[in-house]
Amino acid sequence: MLHRRSLPLCLSGAALIIFITLLVGIVTDANWIHTVDQQVIAFVTHFHAATLKPLLLIITELGNPSILVVLTMLLAAALLLCRYRTAAVFTASVGAIMGVLNVSIKYLIQRPRPFIADPQNSRLSQS
Repeated sequence: MLHRRSLPLCLSGAALIIFITLLVGIVTDANWIHTVDQQVIAFVTHFHAATLKPLLLIITELGNPSILVVLTMLLAAALLLCRYRTAAVFTASVGAIMGVLNVSIKYLIQRPRPFIADPQNSRLSQS
């Protein structure tokens, strides 16, 4: 049985393995990556209600690197104000590292979004 402290480590390890698998598939342009793209897009569009579009656009915007930097710095500032210095430094450091990694991976891979590369999957940009 897993201890409470080892569960986050196991989940992080599983996420890393999935990420590396997908990254290798994208870099090598494996055929199965396109199948995964189509299945994920079909799953998302199946539950895509037109009434949720404004909310989904806001959630999507929150993933932009510039907005993530601002949100991370606001969280770090709030932690500092509450005298959680270690947590504030950790939050700012992780935010900075993830921001650099995010932009670096996107720059190195330069893969178009699946619904842009494949017009058949354009259902995400409609409605």
